[in-house]
Amino acid sequence: MKKITKATFKSFVKKNTDKLFIQLCSDFDGMSDCVEFIPSNQRKFVEMKKDTVSDSDYRYGLEQGKTREQIETSFFNNKYTLGYRGIWLVNHSRDSFQAYDDEQFTGIHVYNCCGSFTVAIKK
Repeated sequence: MKKITKATFKSFVKKNTDKLFIQLCSDFDGMSDCVEFIPSNQRKFVEMKKDTVSDSDYRYGLEQGKTREQIETSFFNNKYTLGYRGIWLVNHSRDSFQAYDDEQFTGIHVYNCCGSFTVAIKK
C-alpha cells in the first residue's frame, strides 16, 4: 500500500468535500493543558462541517485593513484546519496518517501532538 501523506489527506478531503464524516478520538483540553482521549463508547462519526467566520474574526480582519474577501480566503484556506471543524494539522512532518477502514466507513486517521481524528466517507 502506498504511504499516506499530507497531500494525500488534503486530496481526499477536497475530492469528498460533500460527503465527509469525522470521528474525534482525542483532542487538546486547555483546562488540563494536555491531550485527552475520548472514551471509545463516546466516539461516533458525525457529518463534517465547514468552519464559519465569526463576527469577531471579521471585525479583527477589518481593523487590520483586510477586505471581507481576504478574510474569508485566509480563513477557509487555513493550513491547520483546511477550513473544517475538527481537523487540526501541525504540519512540518509532525502529522501521522494511517488508512482507516471498517464495515461502514473508509478514510484516513490522523494523529499529532494536538489530538487524533478520523476523516472518512461512507462505503
